[in-house]
Amino acid sequence: MNILDQENITQDDSGDYRVYNISSLNRKYASVNSIISAIEPKDGLIKWQESVGFEKAEVIKQEAAFRGNTFHKCSEMYLKKQALPEVCVEMQTLFNKVVPLLNTISPLFVESRTYWVDAKNPRYGFAGTPDLIARIKGNQLATKTKGTVFEGEANFVGDWKTWNKVKYPCSKNRAGDYYFPLMRYWLQLSAYAAAVNQRSDLSYGINKALLVGVTADCLKPVMYFLGHEAIFFYWNKFKEMMAAFYDGTYFDWKQMEQEALEKSYLGERVYLL
Repeated sequence: MNILDQENITQDDSGDYRVYNISSLNRKYASVNSIISAIEPKDGLIKWQESVGFEKAEVIKQEAAFRGNTFHKCSEMYLKKQALPEVCVEMQTLFNKVVPLLNTISPLFVESRTYWVDAKNPRYGFAGTPDLIARIKGNQLATKTKGTVFEGEANFVGDWKTWNKVKYPCSKNRAGDYYFPLMRYWLQLSAYAAAVNQRSDLSYGINKALLVGVTADCLKPVMYFLGHEAIFFYWNKFKEMMAAFYDGTYFDWKQMEQEALEKSYLGERVYLL
């Protein structure tokens, strides 16, 4: 199994946002995260920066980035059956929490670059690096109320998160307004699923997503699952977002939130059996 053409993808961080050069197409495409970050409302981020101070906020972001990168490297090397890097006790403790899950899944692609291009209009495209494409049995994941999440086995796209505190699909800020912390992750994972489906030789497409977060306080990873209908919803929204990014037009983020809320496409908490 292979992701096609990934040897022709190179990352470029020299500009205002990350792009990937696709040498076989002689084109550059923005990263998935660059597109989402450009469109996503910044109100919450600005308020947080103001509350803690901009200098402290920058330190917190840098520490979080280092912690996340180290965790990703540990997960990647473990799944590739390579020797793990030496890490601090705190990081080792965080990583140990996901080892039972890592031992349950069958990895297909780990940290493999890929891209998607619109066949009708190659001006539109994106690239990025999914944390994980893997296979799992449906009876290994369950909700508290519905039992196992699906029958048989399925491929999924996964993402690792190291959080300071647990994130929930729907939260309320100090002003009493609701917000949806996981939504940008679902957009990201849906885009990665579409890219791998287009650029790989997998026999079965990816139409499920698993978001795995760990915190210092949680005993086990906090996992959220997204099924095929929700993946399709976010993929369509991401395509609209991508067009707005390249064309300089407006994308209604609040409308997307409202639709996702009405359809219950916010992510479902699941547990490893």
